[in-house]
Amino acid sequence: MIKEQNSIHIVISGIGLKVSNELKSILRDIIPESFQIKWTNLADPYINLLIVNSEFLDFDGIQKLLCRPDIAFLKVSKDNQFEGQFIENTIYTPCRMSDELKNWVQKYVLNTASTENEPNIPESILNTLLDTQKTIAETDKITSHAFNLAHLQHLHQHAVGKMFIYDNYGTLAVADIANKIAWLNPDREEQSTNKTFNYHSAKTDELTKVSRKKIHNLNDWLWNLFWCSSDETNLSPQTGCYKISFWPQPWNKTDRNDVLKLSACFIHGADFKVVQEQLHIPEETIRRFIFACMAANNGHFIPASECGYKKREPLTTTETIEDNGIKKIFGKLRKYFGL
Repeated sequence: MIKEQNSIHIVISGIGLKVSNELKSILRDIIPESFQIKWTNLADPYINLLIVNSEFLDFDGIQKLLCRPDIAFLKVSKDNQFEGQFIENTIYTPCRMSDELKNWVQKYVLNTASTENEPNIPESILNTLLDTQKTIAETDKITSHAFNLAHLQHLHQHAVGKMFIYDNYGTLAVADIANKIAWLNPDREEQSTNKTFNYHSAKTDELTKVSRKKIHNLNDWLWNLFWCSSDETNLSPQTGCYKISFWPQPWNKTDRNDVLKLSACFIHGADFKVVQEQLHIPEETIRRFIFACMAANNGHFIPASECGYKKREPLTTTETIEDNGIKKIFGKLRKYFGL
């Protein structure tokens, strides 16, 4: 069997006919006509996207596919609290179209389905995501080649259950992927890592290497871990436009000023160069911020036309005078009311 060029093979498993039809209709609207959709089965060797009922994750056939880094993975679940929403990689019934789902399909399905389609992310990053041959064979051995962006995306999108996370200095954490929480190694004083960062399904004895007294948000912990790991900055491109999905929460108080400024720009979508010119923050800091966001699965690259944060034009003399006058008025008001 040979995979046709620009075809996307999708498997929907363990889901009723009504919900399956809803999903097919939504995906037909999201996926451009330049791609041919093939609705297929679990035996297909060329699966691009697997959509599965969250209650079927433990089945052997599903587990084998979840270990493959070249397959994007979506769960379908029922929860009245989140009905109709798309959160992380979970669709909560009833299935509905959303910008979040569109962005996810673009990033994890379309951008990896064909190198001929123009991606919304820089080529250097796309090449890393497409490098599936070098991406994590499930093994306990740490190698210098194990760490790349595809490796991190696999943790967010394909890993299930509890994962043991470590590097050449020892245990970092145990992560509960479904609930997006992490328990840290209390003996690890410095929360940073390097290119030996790795993980595998947690064994019983490995669960005892972390403390469960304090629960951390998995995405927040990963952001802080890689924000403090400056050696990995070069994995972020030097140029590009990026939009974050949520504001990072830096643990180190000395970093909060820069992180707050950068978050305020990139929450609207911003160009690296424009942010550097406006905020006078070093390029290295901006790249470290973006890489930490990428590692934490926070946001995605966007076209320049979608940037909400724009370069400010210089104020005219009149505007400067008016601006100073308004500041004086507000200053007097604050002083009058004791603010």
